[in-house]
Amino acid sequence: MDMMIHRLIKFRRTNLDIPVFDVLYDDLIAQPIDIVRRIYEHFGLVWSEDFRQAMVTWLRENPQGKQGRNTYTLEEFGLTHELIDQRYEEYNSMFLKSLET
Repeated sequence: MDMMIHRLIKFRRTNLDIPVFDVLYDDLIAQPIDIVRRIYEHFGLVWSEDFRQAMVTWLRENPQGKQGRNTYTLEEFGLTHELIDQRYEEYNSMFLKSLET
């Protein structure tokens, strides 16, 4: 994962012409319909009320955790929040900005 994150940073810095829309997982989980609408708008895709309603139905029928839940801790892998924040400071500053801010 470490290598892929650093490759992603390099790729994004050298390919500024490629359209990208970054989304935080927490934002997607908190406001899935609004986030997907913003993605559609960003890329000029057609958004419809039928599509929105299909999302509402799917989300209602497939709540998070429906198939079970995986839980992990950083400590299980010998990591700490401080270590992660330090190692991925550049990635965090580039990509982990909530759409709410």
